[in-house]
Amino acid sequence: MKNWLLGAAAMVLTLNLGGCAAGQGASAQAANDEAQIRKALADWVEATRVGDRHRANQIWAEDLRGYYPGQPDDTYERELAAESRPPGPQTTRIGLTIVEVMVSGDLAVVHDIWRYTRTTPNPAAPDSIRGFEVWRKQSDGKWKISRWITAPFPK
Repeated sequence: MKNWLLGAAAMVLTLNLGGCAAGQGASAQAANDEAQIRKALADWVEATRVGDRHRANQIWAEDLRGYYPGQPDDTYERELAAESRPPGPQTTRIGLTIVEVMVSGDLAVVHDIWRYTRTTPNPAAPDSIRGFEVWRKQSDGKWKISRWITAPFPK
C-alpha cells in the first residue's frame, strides 16, 4: 500500500510539473506571438509613414474583411489595388497605441487606438479612432490581420 501511495504521489507530481512546464511554454509562445503582432503593427505604421504601400500591405491576410462606418468594406483585393495607385502628398501622421493583445493559439485579438495629426486641418475627419482586429497565424508562421473594425471616438 505504501509503495502504491508513493507511486501515485510521484505520478501526480510529475503530471503537475509537466503541466506547469507546458503552461510556461504556452505562456512563452503567447508572449512571442504578441511581440510579433506588436512589431507587425509598428512596421505598418512606419511603412505608411514613408509611403511604402507594398510593405504596409504585408500585414493583411488574404481573407481580409474590414469595416469603418460610412466606407466600403475593406478587402485584401482593395488593399492591393490601392498599392498600385500613385501616392498623394503626406498630410497625415499616424500614431498608434496598443491597448491590449489577447493571443489564444492561432488567433489573436488586438484593441488599439489610432491617432491622426494632419498638416492640413480637416475638422470633418476624426483625430482618433478605436480599433479591434482579429489576427490569424498563417501557415508560414507570420501573424496577419484577417478582420478589423474601427470607429471614431464621439466628438
